Amino acid sequence: MSKELLSFKATHKALGAIVTDVCVYEDRIFLKRKISGVLSLTVKLPSETTVYFKDISGVTFSKPTVTNSIGWIELSGINSNASTMKTVDVNGKVLSNVEQTNAMGNPYCIIFSKKEKDEIEEKYAELKRIFEEYKSNESNSVSVINCAPSESSLDKIKKLKELYDMGAISEEEFEKNKNALMQNL
Repeated sequence: MSKELLSFKATHKALGAIVTDVCVYEDRIFLKRKISGVLSLTVKLPSETTVYFKDISGVTFSKPTVTNSIGWIELSGINSNASTMKTVDVNGKVLSNVEQTNAMGNPYCIIFSKKEKDEIEEKYAELKRIFEEYKSNESNSVSVINCAPSESSLDKIKKLKELYDMGAISEEEFEKNKNALMQNL
C-alpha cells in the first residue's frame, strides 16, 4: 500500500454543496464526495473515485473568474475506456475539453469556489509536483519506443513535445529523447 502524501478538502457551495475530500498517494488520487441540497438532485457524481497516475496524462488547474464562479482541478487524459476525456494540443498549447458546465458532472474534476482559490492553488501545485515525480520515476514511462516506426524523427519530436506540455513526461525525459532523435535528422 502506498503512503498518503497530501490531503485537502475542496468545497463548492451554490444551492447546496459539493464537498470533496482529496487524498493523494504515491501512485493515485482518491476523491470522496458529499453532495447536498439542490445540487444532489442535479449533479450526478460517484461518491468515491480513485484515479491512478498511470492512467492520466496530466493535472490541470482552472481558476474561478469574474464570470465563472467555480474552479476545478482536472485529472486529464484518462486512458480508461470508461472515459472519453482527453487533452487537446492546439498550436503548442494544451487545452482541456472540460468546461464549467460539465466540470461539475465530471468524476475526474475537483470542484471549488472562488473563496478557496488561493488555498486550492497551493494544493494543486503540490499535487502536480507529486504527479510529475511519479511520471518521471514510472518504470513504464513514455518513451520514443512507443512512437510508430513509420514516423519521422521530426514527428516523434513533436509528439514528445506534446507529451511534455501535457505533463506526461518530465523535462529531463523530453530532452534525453529529443537529443537522441536529433541525431537521426
